[in-house]
Amino acid sequence: MKKYTILLTLLPLLLAGCDNEPANQQTGKLGEIELSRTRVGVGQAVVATLKEVEEPVGTVTNRSMTWNLNGVDLVSDDNYYADGVFSRTFYPDQTGLNTLVFNVDYVYKVQGADGIQIRSASMTRVFDVEPCDVRTSFWGDNAAMVCGNEWHCKLQMLSDHDYTGTYTPIYGKPLYLYYYFDNDRLTAAEEKQYQVLTAMADYANFVTAFLVFKDTMDARYNEGAVAELTAEWTSPTAQETAAWTAFKASYDAGERKFISVDDERLMGQAMVDGRLQLQAAYVTGARTDMRLCSEPCPLTGAPSVFFSQYFTPKSDSSNE
Repeated sequence: MKKYTILLTLLPLLLAGCDNEPANQQTGKLGEIELSRTRVGVGQAVVATLKEVEEPVGTVTNRSMTWNLNGVDLVSDDNYYADGVFSRTFYPDQTGLNTLVFNVDYVYKVQGADGIQIRSASMTRVFDVEPCDVRTSFWGDNAAMVCGNEWHCKLQMLSDHDYTGTYTPIYGKPLYLYYYFDNDRLTAAEEKQYQVLTAMADYANFVTAFLVFKDTMDARYNEGAVAELTAEWTSPTAQETAAWTAFKASYDAGERKFISVDDERLMGQAMVDGRLQLQAAYVTGARTDMRLCSEPCPLTGAPSVFFSQYFTPKSDSSNE
């Protein structure tokens, strides 16, 4: 009688164990990958979401997910799952067709030596990425879109409709950003970096620094060809006019020096005073023109010059 009682006690426990672990495990049914943008530009923050439209069958102990962009796994720390939705933010850096692949491993609790079973499900989204018109925005974007595009820094309102912000690249000088709008549509943008006169430096260094900066723009936007250098003067003296004339002739001939150091100092001083603005023009994209210029900088408390890149839409480009 005692043995009969023990069998009756154990049998319900065995049956209960079978009921809690169904023989078939099925993955959740995934929906399509949705992107937060209908138009995607290089460097823009894009949020990808994917709904689990049907829950998995079985006792799921974990969902291990990966997002892969163009064959490269994205950092797993930015993968999220909550309330039946998988999500992550990514920043495409290639133009043309991009392929985003999502995979999730459902980890089930089962009977057996290992106690787990893994079943996988995946989904793929192919989408187009365009070159942006200026930084990470398109001409015609509204202010809210541009502020969201500048994930490097927080833009602040400069006037009733314009915005500004400061971004410091790694190992670089602060970059001052300005965005200009007309009827809440982006119409111009500006990037500024300053050169300051240190105790051991010379006013001539402002001219040299501008030419070095211009060399970088020539390589980036002009395939290395030297863009024409122009100048705007305000009430130049005869000596300043002579200095510019001599410099322009030597520069156009491929020489990177002035006739004398005194001429360099003279023009550098005029740049700081705002009476001389050196300029060069570039086409930075299919829809964008850029003007490089020098401007006086009032921010440092010392003689300083801004090197500004002023971006505008090409006159024949469409902003739609």
